[in-house]
Amino acid sequence: SKSRSWQKVVAPNDGTMSSGYDGPSSINIIERKQIAKLAEHISKTTHFAVREVERLLYFYKKRLPQKDNKKMDRATFRDILHEQFKMTDDFLMDRIFRAFDKDNDSHISMEEWIEGLSTFVRGTAREQMMCESVTVSVLYSFP
Repeated sequence: SKSRSWQKVVAPNDGTMSSGYDGPSSINIIERKQIAKLAEHISKTTHFAVREVERLLYFYKKRLPQKDNKKMDRATFRDILHEQFKMTDDFLMDRIFRAFDKDNDSHISMEEWIEGLSTFVRGTAREQMMCESVTVSVLYSFP
């Protein structure tokens, strides 16, 4: 299930992270404090605990192709969907990207990343249905 795949990143059993996470040691003290503050803020509006948000933010930062990038591009997002969820359907991956990209700037910010995962992995049935309706509505709009 999609939830189990992310359990390795969010709350691994052995205390390690999967898929390239090397934790706070790879990030300077100022960035660590910024991430902690952002995690505290974001966790209040998601289905994740503060520590889980921190881990997901470190995962996000680690996956950015260049350190100068502030947002995740479509290719990186699709790679993560493929690696973590074994998705191969290009159309579906693009629809999920659009559902995460709330401001329609063709990139996923840290906030969009956490909020999207919160809905995708741990959202209520209603939240997931709203997210799925975006994807399904496009599927049925083709002639």
